[in-house]
Amino acid sequence: MNLIQNIREPHRLLLCWQAPEGKDRTLFTVAELQKKNNEYLFRYLKNTRDFERATDLGFTIYPPFKINPELYNSGVLEAFMRRITPRTRNDFAEYLEEFRIPNNVQIDDFTLLGYTGAKLPSDGFLVVNPFDDIEIPAEMLVELAGTRYIKTLNMKLIHKDDEVVLIPEPTNGYDQDAIRCMVGSHKIGYIKKGQTTAFHRWLSDKSIVLTANIERINGNADRPIIYVFVKLREK
Repeated sequence: MNLIQNIREPHRLLLCWQAPEGKDRTLFTVAELQKKNNEYLFRYLKNTRDFERATDLGFTIYPPFKINPELYNSGVLEAFMRRITPRTRNDFAEYLEEFRIPNNVQIDDFTLLGYTGAKLPSDGFLVVNPFDDIEIPAEMLVELAGTRYIKTLNMKLIHKDDEVVLIPEPTNGYDQDAIRCMVGSHKIGYIKKGQTTAFHRWLSDKSIVLTANIERINGNADRPIIYVFVKLREK
């Protein structure tokens, strides 16, 4: 099992939303969280294409934050920490291990949100770490997007530790920034929206070596969930 050895503290996280079953299941970025001088800020990304499309599909607000005022600076971190396993629980070490975070690591709450995603099964929200300008070396566990919609995906042909190759797909009809993930000749999913900017930057930087391997496979044949462990190193 791989573990994240180099925790990098983010200064910005994205709040993404996915519509219920039966609608467009694209992950839309609707808000962002920022950490500035030990203050935590929240704002909706109004007047963006993602926000407008999400609204058309039924998105309203993320409780407890109303659409107005423009910026929240009170109760932000507390609102999102309710989405993850409390540090006081006996199984917190197992929770960290699920996301390949060492039990003895020093990690603050904002960073923990970014590395776990703070995902609940019931509301369609996900916290996404955009990995803005992180220091190298670094590691991360990423859950692939779009896996369940790949009709040619045969789960019997992919295994833990398989090498994953990341390929930009500028001709993608849904997202010209899409990055396809391949194991051999098999497409297994895509890098999440919100993280593609960072991955494009790393893939184009000749001074960085990016390696990726399947770390965990969950779900079932109809709803596979694939996690990839990514390592960034300097040449």
